[in-house]
Amino acid sequence: MIKIIAKVTSTTRHILLLLTLLLFSCSSQYTFDSNLNPNNAKYYFSASQVNIYNDELDFTSNFTYLGLVEGDDCQEKPHLAAPDMINARTKARQLAFSKQANAIIFTQCIDIQTKQCVAQLVCYGKAYQLDSKSSSTGEKHE
Repeated sequence: MIKIIAKVTSTTRHILLLLTLLLFSCSSQYTFDSNLNPNNAKYYFSASQVNIYNDELDFTSNFTYLGLVEGDDCQEKPHLAAPDMINARTKARQLAFSKQANAIIFTQCIDIQTKQCVAQLVCYGKAYQLDSKSSSTGEKHE
């Protein structure tokens, strides 16, 4: 009886060892492919690097005017969500960041009529680069 148990355990050990080796050899053949691009993540979060101010008087350091920016939100079909001011302003902040801005002053947001959209909202703003004194505080003025 002991010889049978020893033989079964020895065979079981060999089978487990073989299965383990097979499992590890199969798992090393797989690679991880992703459609995520690190640059896309940087662009997605870029709006958070651009602070919103009400007026140039709110700036506490020297600044450089970089130009006008705009962002829009389009309702492409009647059953989709209406245009949103937050989305339009976020797109404007992303564009300001691409111009090396760290501050923006929104001048207006307006509804416009286009053939491509059921409804469209466009927000306009002025992009600025503030010296590091005020931009490092991370203060937002709305």
